[in-house]
Amino acid sequence: MRNADGRSGVRERDIEKLLFDYPDGCITEHVPDSSSLDGSIIGPNDADVQIEIPDNIKRKVLPFPNLSEIDVVRHFTKFSRMNFGIDVGCYPHGSCTMNNNPEVNEDIAKLEAFANLHPNSPEESQQGSLRMMYELEQYLKVLTGMDDFSDN
Repeated sequence: MRNADGRSGVRERDIEKLLFDYPDGCITEHVPDSSSLDGSIIGPNDADVQIEIPDNIKRKVLPFPNLSEIDVVRHFTKFSRMNFGIDVGCYPHGSCTMNNNPEVNEDIAKLEAFANLHPNSPEESQQGSLRMMYELEQYLKVLTGMDDFSDN
């Protein structure tokens, strides 16, 4: 179904402005110089290393809107309310392939060794997971006839 202006299904009141689109950079009230951004990359107390940027390549004006913190929070909260998720209402568990996962897969995924594995954990604690992923890749290559697989 198309609107009178030819757009499909989008009402003008449902289109949210970008933060940069508000006049004078304000949504509810103008807060002069509320930004703490002064154009410096690293402040004198922020790090041991100072970066000197030549003046000829520095921007003279930062393109950030001049908004209060509450305006930014309200803006993104409004966007979050436009999303539908499991915490908002009835939500299916995923695609049909996800619904048909064998229970054994769920049981393995819940094992402490897999569930608590962290990328920064010691290498010796990751070998079982790496072996499982490698063997899965080999099985998938044989089953599908493909030369390679990725589990990313």
